[in-house]
Amino acid sequence: MSDLLDRIRGALVGLKMPRALEALDHTVRQLETGEITAIEAIDSLLSEEYAKRQASLHRASSSRLRCA
Repeated sequence: MSDLLDRIRGALVGLKMPRALEALDHTVRQLETGEITAIEAIDSLLSEEYAKRQASLHRASSSRLRCA
């Protein structure tokens, strides 16, 4: 399992998905305890990354509008 998680971490780094990387260990623990399914884990990691990126884009956009 360790090799697999290392590959996933490497992929998340390569894909520039730092928020999903931060959430990975917690998500794996949830999977191991049966709290979530594999598809829910994927959804959780992608949703976390997407939400943070959208928030960053919104803040950047708002900042540019104030400067204009």
